[in-house]
Amino acid sequence: PKTPDTNKDDDSCKKSGSIIDPSAQTLGELITIPGTPLAFVYSSDQMPGYAAVIEIPTTSNEPPESLISVSVELSIGGRTFSRTFQEVGPNLVARFIWDRKDAFGRLQTTQTTYRATITYEFPLVYYPVQDNFQRSFGRVGENVVLTGGTRSSRSIQVTDILEGFVSGYRDARALKLGGWTLNAHHEYDVKTSTPHTGDGRRLSYYASRGFTRTVLGGQGKRLSTCIDCGTRVNGTLAGPIAIASRPDGSVF
Repeated sequence: PKTPDTNKDDDSCKKSGSIIDPSAQTLGELITIPGTPLAFVYSSDQMPGYAAVIEIPTTSNEPPESLISVSVELSIGGRTFSRTFQEVGPNLVARFIWDRKDAFGRLQTTQTTYRATITYEFPLVYYPVQDNFQRSFGRVGENVVLTGGTRSSRSIQVTDILEGFVSGYRDARALKLGGWTLNAHHEYDVKTSTPHTGDGRRLSYYASRGFTRTVLGGQGKRLSTCIDCGTRVNGTLAGPIAIASRPDGSVF
């Protein structure tokens, strides 16, 4: 299964009147300040009572007919939650509601990672033909692990691991405006590289993978007798101590 997206603020559906976000399950209000381009903004996801919803997909469109049950164990913030489905169907999703508190009762306002262990239970099958038994090992796949199974239980467990994160939230109470924010007042979370805008949105940016390209040197230290060694692209340098660049890409 794919990692679920827990940050649904940007692609949400907004309704008229009060700002109701069905996907993120938030309620908001916006009040303009007369004579200014500013506005007061309220959003329920910026208050301590807002809980995070974590959805773990467990089955596909066509789960195996032999599947007996599915169990999901979610670990987040030092706490563990679990759900078991005895009646298995297609597109089954385990839904957890997390109050954003860790094992010590501390409110988590920054991005928090979670780990979900999905256990599938299948009946043990007897193969009278050796060739059928050998082919059965290819049905499990590369992303799952056989974790148990005994003759007494007449079943076997197959485990899959799913990891993800819950986005942090902005505590509007810190602004001392009664839980409201200004639409032009933004904050930046340096730990997760997430800007929190004044109108309640979260913007995610991911740094692109960098690369290294040699423009000069790299062939050892230049000899004092070599005059033009440092002017060639594949030349050598005596002892560089600084480097500068221009917007056009020139390097000095």
